Amino acid sequence: ALNVFAQVNGIARASEGPTRDVEPHLSINGRTLIRINFGFRYLFDEKQGIGFNFRQRFEAPIVVQTVNAVGGVPFSVDLDARTLQSPAQVTLGYYRAMGDFRLEGNFGWYRYSQLRAPHIEVEADLSGIPLWSGPMEEIYRDAIDLRVGGEYQLALASEHTLQLRGGVHYQSPITREAIG
Repeated sequence: ALNVFAQVNGIARASEGPTRDVEPHLSINGRTLIRINFGFRYLFDEKQGIGFNFRQRFEAPIVVQTVNAVGGVPFSVDLDARTLQSPAQVTLGYYRAMGDFRLEGNFGWYRYSQLRAPHIEVEADLSGIPLWSGPMEEIYRDAIDLRVGGEYQLALASEHTLQLRGGVHYQSPITREAIG
């Protein structure tokens, strides 16, 4: 499977022209981002099997860079953000059927440390005093995921079956300092 995202990027400039009106200039480029998802399943027999899945990291960048002059003083604000973010992910699963009971479990690893928080960088030189917001500390870390569940099929009548399902799930925090 593929994640496909068509993106439009380019430069927009606005400057004062000879008649003192604002003259815009736009240049637009197209770009396509493609990431893969793949997996496989292997059945040992009708009662047990394993599965593996890999999903490649995906994000669509948003970059806005401005260069301005406020009262003759250079002032720039740059926005560097990522949308539609999903981490690289690896999942390994197993199931086993034992009569009317089925046990399932999977283990996942998510590479959240590659995700970027929205970051706005401000740089200015006001009356000879340089101001800079500085680099932002990365707030995400990798996480693991563990799920275990079961299903019991209870025959109620010749045509009806009641499926009782339950399970537990644990995922480690994705932020360096867990909130809430």
